[in-house]
Amino acid sequence: MPRRIREYRLAAGDSADPAIVGSIRQLIPRGPVARALLDPRFRHAAPACPAGELNTLVPLLRQGDYLVVEDTVVNGHPVRPDFGPGPLEAIESYLAANPRQLVADAARESKFGCTFAFRGYYKGPRKW
Repeated sequence: MPRRIREYRLAAGDSADPAIVGSIRQLIPRGPVARALLDPRFRHAAPACPAGELNTLVPLLRQGDYLVVEDTVVNGHPVRPDFGPGPLEAIESYLAANPRQLVADAARESKFGCTFAFRGYYKGPRKW
């Protein structure tokens, strides 16, 4: 029986840059399922920063695709209480504004004893 080999591709850069958005659009496969890992690179940023990345990335995903938002543990969740609003606040803000776009996957998150993506595992986008 042949082994299934997963292919990972990376788009590194500012997700607000149209060139990066174009790269991401090309990287998402037309086949079965895409998995996106959002690892926001910001320091003491307002929730709008990673929320902007969500506003860019989520519309590119299809039903059945998967999104993981990293570094949601900062701002006291449970580390770096001095950090200020971060990725968790951004995902909460995004979900409040777009309640039917993503579905939290607590079952997958619970499989890990420790994760830097606390409340950051999502299936999506939902199709109604």
